[in-house]
Amino acid sequence: MQSLSETLCVKLFLPGISVVIRRLHDTNKPGWYMLILLFTMPILLIEYLFGIDLQWMAIFGVFGILAFCVWLFQSSDEGENQYGPKPTS
Repeated sequence: MQSLSETLCVKLFLPGISVVIRRLHDTNKPGWYMLILLFTMPILLIEYLFGIDLQWMAIFGVFGILAFCVWLFQSSDEGENQYGPKPTS
């Protein structure tokens, strides 16, 4: 059963990144902002699992994740932006 979950996780990782980048483009943000999640999540995980004191990095990570959530849940730009037309038009 573990191999099935590992297989699904690996197969859904890249499409998940693609969906998040498209959503960022809908809000006229560059896809490079995805790196905020890719860098902060391991930092928070390392601090939690190993108890290493990375307090300043953890604070940066929490604020980065909160900002990222705000960007993902905000409405799309009206009309066209630099990444193309509004997807619902």
